[in-house]
Order: sequence, then C-alpha cells, then structure tokens
Amino acid sequence: MGHDVAATSAVHIQALVSADVILFGSSSKLRLLVINLVPRAIGMPGRIAVGQIPSCTKPRTLYATFRQTTMPRRNNLNGIAHNITKSFFGSERYYSCGYMGDWLLKAARLLNLKTASLNVFDATFNPSELNLHPLTLNAKTLKQIIDKELINNGFDTDFIVEAKIEFEFPDPNICRTTIYCFPILTDKEGRQYKPGRIVEEGLEKDFDPFDELNIYPTKRSTSIIDKIKKLFG
Repeated sequence: MGHDVAATSAVHIQALVSADVILFGSSSKLRLLVINLVPRAIGMPGRIAVGQIPSCTKPRTLYATFRQTTMPRRNNLNGIAHNITKSFFGSERYYSCGYMGDWLLKAARLLNLKTASLNVFDATFNPSELNLHPLTLNAKTLKQIIDKELINNGFDTDFIVEAKIEFEFPDPNICRTTIYCFPILTDKEGRQYKPGRIVEEGLEKDFDPFDELNIYPTKRSTSIIDKIKKLFG
C-alpha cells in the first residue's frame, strides 16, 4: 500500500514539475517552489515559511501567484509619469527666487510661449531659451526617479526609452498662474504611458528668470561685496 502511495505521489510530482517547467522555465524561483512542494505531495512536512508561497499544487494557480508577486507591473508605469511631474514641481525644489513652476511660467510668459516641452532623459527644454540653470539642474534628477521606480516594479532601467513632459500655458488673462502638464513615457515596445493632464502653478511674486543674479544668486552677494570695496577703496 505504501509503495502504491509513493508511486502515485511520484507521478503527481513529475506532472506538477513538468507543467511548471513549461510555465516558468528553469529559474531559481522554480527550484525553490519544487523543493517546497515535493515534501508536501508525499505527506512530509514542507519547508514553506509563513507567507512565502501559498499551499497549492495546481500549476495554473501557482503560475498566477508567481505572476502577481514577481512579474513586472505595467499598470504602475502611468504612476511613474505622474510622479516625475509632481516631483519636478514639488515644494522641495525651491531655487533662489521661486519654485520650478515659477521659473518655467515666468520664462514662458516673457518668451510669449503657448507650449513647451522637457526631454527628461537629456534634461533639456524646447525651446532652448528655457534651458535655464535652475530648470535643467532640477530636471537632471528625474531620470533617477524613473530608474528607481522601474526597478521597484520589476523592470530593467532600459525598459523606458523616452520620457518627456509637454507643457501648455493658457491665456494669462484667464489663467495667469496655471501650467498644464502632459507627461508621456514610451517603452522599448513602443507602448506609451500617459496619466493625463496635471495642473501646476507658479505663484511666487514676479522676478526676472533671465537675470544672471537670479540664476546664480552667489554672484549677487559677490556683487554687493565688490560694490562696498569700490565704495571704500
């Protein structure tokens, strides 16, 4: 009787392993799965830790669990596009006279722009007149956010091949402080991720975003010291 049970279990195990090999390939996760499940199939205590892998002997269910816990999650990529936009306009990115929304909006108004865009990977703006030091300095860190979130969601860092944010500047007589942002990520398969319109604002008091002393505030203090030296020199 014991021999028959062992033989039946062996056949069951072989079928399970074969099916899982077809589904999973020869990954280390498969080897862990088989090591844990084989003892259970023949009535011995398993090596499964609590919360590690559910007690299940159906390959399809195992595969579904494997996908849910280890496979890349595409649905989250819209969130990455949203997050880099909110980060760029975040309150932690104050520079000299204002936040990034202030620098971008005031420069766009002086240039009479209705639209503009940011190439996130290159940290460059179009038109090039917007490539002001405060804006490009903060744009350079956005690629790092993308890389980190790709890894957290199970993707390689080269999965996204293009990232940009398109900007629209409404009629200042209607929406004086508003910026409409449209972030877009494109993956290596050509699929795009668009979280939709994000509304940001520039609320600080007016300043000249093209003034060298605003762009490089350290020169401002040097300039004052030079004036004092000249005054008493």
